[in-house]
Amino acid sequence: MRTLLAMCLLVGLLAVPLRAEEEKAVKTEASVEHEGVRLHAKVTAPCVAGRAIQVAMSLSNNSKKKIAFGHITYYYNFDLQMTDAMGKAVPLTRFGQSKIGGDGGQFGMIFKYSRRELAPGASYRIELNLNRLFDLSVAGTYTLRIRRRVDEGPGGEFVLDIKDFNIVVAEDEPKVETNPQDKAEAKE
Repeated sequence: MRTLLAMCLLVGLLAVPLRAEEEKAVKTEASVEHEGVRLHAKVTAPCVAGRAIQVAMSLSNNSKKKIAFGHITYYYNFDLQMTDAMGKAVPLTRFGQSKIGGDGGQFGMIFKYSRRELAPGASYRIELNLNRLFDLSVAGTYTLRIRRRVDEGPGGEFVLDIKDFNIVVAEDEPKVETNPQDKAEAKE
């Protein structure tokens, strides 16, 4: 009886860290603010390898002055960097290489630069599929770094930087369907 009670207690204690890990995986938001200008990011949950992993990023002006920032294309408006649990850079996909990598990267887009302004109380929001940019085909914990430069704002030029945004990507479980006829044959 004591052994059974001890085992139940041990299982209960081990379950607490597992629940904490599950809760950690669900918290997929991060933000940073500088003098009323806020950079916010949120990743859709659950994050599953091989499925779309959307990140919504917004730049909000909660200050009393207008802010200005450069706009090239949607993929260049935010500087995105992804590392794995070992701190190694996650490779870009072919699509990611063409949009945010060196092959046709920012140099080719420099002539499409325009200046945008955000009035006080306004926000700029964009949503991207991280799987199209980074190879997230392997389950694991990834860290996303998001930076956004503000050219003109309260206090002048500054960079908003979300450094440690953890994303837990789960393994995609294959769907197995059983034909009712197969079940009947298995019983025989």
